[in-house]
Amino acid sequence: MQYCVKNMYKVTWLKPALDDVAKIVTYTKTEWGIAQADKIVDIFEQTTRFLSESPKIGKRVRRKNVYALVLSKVPFVVVYEMKGQDVIVNKVIHMSKRR
Repeated sequence: MQYCVKNMYKVTWLKPALDDVAKIVTYTKTEWGIAQADKIVDIFEQTTRFLSESPKIGKRVRRKNVYALVLSKVPFVVVYEMKGQDVIVNKVIHMSKRR
C-alpha cells in the first residue's frame, strides 16, 4: 500500500507490516466487534497521513534512518525507515513484545 500527496513523503507499507495490521484488525473484530476494528483501521490510516506529513515524528532507534512511532490510542509501535522522500513501514509491534 502506498500513500503520497504532492509535497509530502511517500509512505509504503511492506507486506509484513500489512500482515501485522491485518492480524490486529482480525483479532480486534473477533474480540470486540466490527466497530472497534474499524477504529483500529482509522488509526492506522491516520498514522499513514502523519508519516507522510512529518516522518521524523517517531523516535530514532539504533540503526540510521530507522524510527519507531508509538501510537497513542492503541498499544502498538510502527517501525519504519526513511530513504530520501520515502517512508517505508516495516512492521507493527504490540507494546508487550517491544524490547
